[in-house]
Amino acid sequence: MFTTYRLELPEPVTLNKLQIPVFTHMFLQNVSAHKVQVDPIQGRRISVTYLSSYPREQIEREVAIFLERFTPEHDEASASSAEILEPELNMVELHEPPLEKLCSCCTPGNQRNISDDLLEQRWLTLLKNQELAYHRPIITLLEYFDQSYVDYVGRRIGDCQQRQYSVLLPASFAEKMNYFHSAPMHLLLATHLSHDQETMKSFAADVSANNGKLPQDCGPYLETPPYILQSAPCYKVYMEMEDQVFEDNTAFVLKGQSFRNEGKRVYLLERLLNFTMREFVFLGTPEYVTRMRDLTLEWTVEWMEAVGLKGECALANDPFFLPGKVKQNFKVPKHVKYEVRADIPYKNDTISIASYDTHGDFFAKTFNFRLRDNAETWSGCIGLGLERVVWSFLQQYGLQSENWPAAIPESVK
Repeated sequence: MFTTYRLELPEPVTLNKLQIPVFTHMFLQNVSAHKVQVDPIQGRRISVTYLSSYPREQIEREVAIFLERFTPEHDEASASSAEILEPELNMVELHEPPLEKLCSCCTPGNQRNISDDLLEQRWLTLLKNQELAYHRPIITLLEYFDQSYVDYVGRRIGDCQQRQYSVLLPASFAEKMNYFHSAPMHLLLATHLSHDQETMKSFAADVSANNGKLPQDCGPYLETPPYILQSAPCYKVYMEMEDQVFEDNTAFVLKGQSFRNEGKRVYLLERLLNFTMREFVFLGTPEYVTRMRDLTLEWTVEWMEAVGLKGECALANDPFFLPGKVKQNFKVPKHVKYEVRADIPYKNDTISIASYDTHGDFFAKTFNFRLRDNAETWSGCIGLGLERVVWSFLQQYGLQSENWPAAIPESVK
């Protein structure tokens, strides 16, 4: 089981919304914790969750050492730097979804961790370098939950333009949306050897001298990365729509791979370096984008109840792309992201399985797409993490299909 203890950062340190994701990433790289949460309002209160079998004194010692290193770099100088980088944002007050009513009240029958079962019964094979092989039962569940979600939510959305893109996101595009500043801890870069013949020969000689292994320092042989591996498939929609004018509110549906550098936090299907997302993207008037956020939250909870998945909706505190050097105003909702969280019974906790983002006019203005009548144009997206859906379902019901909800078809069991 897991234990949680709470503390406050030492005065006068306060983390702003740009520093919180960096702090949490570095924290989990240096402390033997399962999860850390920072209060997004105060920026000082921290909750640390760790395995109960791990000595409390050791966790507190690791936390103290980490904070001693981290604190000097995030004082007033860092805060003032963040103020310089953050533009003037016109925060829009929207009505908020009724989160207290958006919950799926199913009754899971499993209370034990099924991680070992997945490996012992060969539903998964653990490969080297944190990689996994999915076996047929996992593949079948991934396909089922994806199709059932599209059938349930997609059918209610109505007409959607279907898209499929590669996983490569041009670095120039990521620069334009300020990705490198806002989320550097998740970056996975894609590059290649220099095309210079002498450089290639030197690289080959270095590899040969190193018994076929890559040189410890590959930098001199590589080009500046022209691509990054996308952290969400929806970015390609905004890339496609750049400088476009469209007639009416528009929805897109797509599925693709997402890549995030999770470091030591990688753990079976719960947290992966790359995973599969089913996404819907909405472009149009603020009223349309906001309405689709509210409706898809409701429909997702209804879908969860239909397939027997217990969970709830919550406000998320993930960072948004704040363009440091762009001197224009954006209309951005005060609360950009909501998420749906599924129960993980064995540790009395939840994990996020889907996010619901309302970007305001950030992407529309940044990439110059708009409605033909020059009406104010917003964007929004929803993303369902399919591996996490399967993970939370199996944690709730176990691997014995006779214990699964009756709604799951026999062809899936």
